[in-house]
Amino acid sequence: MKVFQNGKFISCEEENRLFRVLVEDGGRIAYTGDTVPAQYAGGEIVDLGGRCVVPCFGDTHAHFTSTAYLQLDTRGPDNIADVLQLIKETCESIDTPFITGFGLSPHAVKENRLPTAKELDAIVKTPLFIKKYDGHSAVCNTALMAEFLPRELVKLPGMNRETGLCGGEA
Repeated sequence: MKVFQNGKFISCEEENRLFRVLVEDGGRIAYTGDTVPAQYAGGEIVDLGGRCVVPCFGDTHAHFTSTAYLQLDTRGPDNIADVLQLIKETCESIDTPFITGFGLSPHAVKENRLPTAKELDAIVKTPLFIKKYDGHSAVCNTALMAEFLPRELVKLPGMNRETGLCGGEA
């Protein structure tokens, strides 16, 4: 039996509760809570030093870090002008050093294309990175390319500085 404590355990329950203690016994979670109950006091203590622990995701292709910190969902609009307006309004309401988003698709808009870096530059100066709906490529603005992308990445096949498209090896 192990008692994991001093952590931030995310439950992913409907109530979105967080716990500080998790007890594992025989490979199963025996208890979650904020204090160690008497019946588990004799277990091996593992101090997590305040680290965050997320539950296992059964989907073997889950990209937790790709969706955990998204401020912008671009799904919904059916034309580029409305996508750009959504991006502009969202970016104006966020005060962070960079903005991440998800959901772009050339198939979802009547123009059958993605917004370009030039179009993004015209509406937002904050570094901006928006993944496509499939999670395997993205569009970014010039500020993001200049401040956050390593020079090696910018030179890789699939990176198009003109359009802001980051795909392929990039």
